[in-house]
Parts: sequence; structure tokens; C-alpha cells
Amino acid sequence: MKKVVYILIGLAILYFGLALFAPSEIKVERDIIIHQPLNFVKEKIGDFNYFHNYWSPRTEKDSAMLVTYKGNPGEVGHFYSWSGNKEVGKGEMEIISNTGDSIVIRLVFDEEDESKVYYILNEENNSTKVTCWQITPIGFLARTPMLFINMDKKLGSELEKGLSNLKQVLERKEGIAEKFEIKELLWDEVNYIGRKETVSFINLDKYFEDNFGLLSLILEKNNMKAISAASALFFSYDDVNQITDVSSAYRVPKGTVIKGWEVFTFPATHVVRVAFKGDPSNSGEAHAAIAEYLKEKTLDYSMVIEEYQLSPDQVKKRSDCLTNIYYLLKPKFSITLGK
Repeated sequence: MKKVVYILIGLAILYFGLALFAPSEIKVERDIIIHQPLNFVKEKIGDFNYFHNYWSPRTEKDSAMLVTYKGNPGEVGHFYSWSGNKEVGKGEMEIISNTGDSIVIRLVFDEEDESKVYYILNEENNSTKVTCWQITPIGFLARTPMLFINMDKKLGSELEKGLSNLKQVLERKEGIAEKFEIKELLWDEVNYIGRKETVSFINLDKYFEDNFGLLSLILEKNNMKAISAASALFFSYDDVNQITDVSSAYRVPKGTVIKGWEVFTFPATHVVRVAFKGDPSNSGEAHAAIAEYLKEKTLDYSMVIEEYQLSPDQVKKRSDCLTNIYYLLKPKFSITLGK
């Protein structure tokens, strides 16, 4: 029995002795060159929405994990937490510092010790060198095993994967969204007059041709003047059945009532806008750009409005048309019917 005790005491002394020489922290470093400007790269690194959707190694392992976000991207206090399957576990990240060339993130994984992740950026010939450090303190009793585990390889592989994903997504051939100037705007309350109908895609041009002229005559007959260009309100868009609930419309003053016509009232809200130059029937790429933007920003919308600033009947070539495309972000609207 004494021999067992001596062995245990000896092992304990050996364990604690080794702990004295073991590292007090794990420090892993990886770097990569990204062929994009520093400010652009830094903006994406500081956006946890973008991290989760586009370059997090964990998202690839469990795309259905539960996530939460707080604060503004890139700012101190921007927060992200996740909870997923056994492979990704749960944890949280928070920006604790953002200076000119660096971002520092607090990382807690599976309620273990808190780590710090440092992204240091250096611009080199229109490219950016991103150096990522992950530093994790090790409690005294947990240090000895670190002498026998290759933590650089274990943690470094995930850092490498993340940086590789970031490089790939930021260097991809110019995305659709980058071809257009996309703006988020605040709209005041607006009112449109029109009449919602279900129209097949192939009949849209004829529908607009007939109804814009008719609606112009109705406004003129009632001594009213539209306060916008001719517009199309798209309430729904069914790609499968090739139909849409739509209304040709004009913006009108609040309180407008015309017998047999509907007034669509949209309260003040945020919108996403693209000014598209070209044949309105070829605006599909502009809509795809907005869809990409909304996905990146994790925004949702309720409906789409196209405002034909320069319509085909106002220009010599359809390529000179100008259409403002608006995606309304979660607005509520009401309909009143003239009697």
C-alpha cells in the first residue's frame, strides 16, 4: 500500500514539476495575403454576420446552428454567439478593440478559458497581409498535458481554414453586388394609387402599357398630379407559376381618394435602392445584386417597387432607360378603396 502511495506522490510531483516548465498560454499564429484593399478586408473581418455567413469554418459543419448578434459590425461591443451540434459546440465572440490596422476579439468556446484573437493587417501593393494570433491562457493544473499535445496543429488548422475561406470569398471574381451602387435609405411615408392584379410574366409589358396610360388619364380627369414617375408595385413574385401580384401606380399626396382605385400607404421605413440604367426588362441582375446584399446584411424585405424615371417611351434607346429599384425593409401598409 505504501508503495502505491509513494508512486502516486511521485507522479504528482512529476506532474506539478512538468507544469512548471509547460507553457502558461497557447499562442497560435497564421497569416495570409488577400488581394484586396486593407479597409475592405478589415470591414469584413469586423462583421460577425459576414463571418457566420461566408467564412466561418463552423458554419460549414453546422449551418443550422442557433446564432445571435448584438451591436454594430466593426464597433467595440459587436457580439456573436453560437450553439450547434457536437462538432461546433457553443461559444461567443466580441470585439474588444478596433484600431487603424487591427481588431481584437474576445473568444469563449464551450465555456472554457477566454481567448484573445488578434487580426493585424498590413497593406502591401494593393493587397493586405492578414496575421491572425490566437492566445489562450492555460491554468496551472492544465499545463502539463500541453507538453504532449500539438495545440499549434489543432488550433492552427481552424485558423488556416478560416483565413483561406476569407481569402476565397473576398478575392472571388467581382460579385454581382459590386457591379451596382446599393444604398440604404430612410423613406418618409408614401402613398401610391393603383389597382393590384395578378399578371403573368409574359404579359407584364402589355399590362404596364395599358394601365399607366389609363391611370394618367384618371389622375388628369380628377385634376390630380402624380408626384413620382410611373411605378410598379410588386407584392409577390411566383417564379414557379410565372405570375406576380402587381400594380401599376403613381405616388400621390396623402388623403387621395379616387372611386374604384386603391391607395397603398407605406409608413416611414428603410429601403434598399439600386439605380438601374438599361432596358427595364433586363433588370434581373440588379435584383440579384440586391438579393446578394440582403443576404450578406441579413436583412429581410416585404415587397419591391420599381420607379421608371426614364421609361422606354421617354428615350430613343431602351438602354438609356433609368429605373430606381426599391426593396422595402419590413414595412406595414394599408389599403383604402375609393367609393
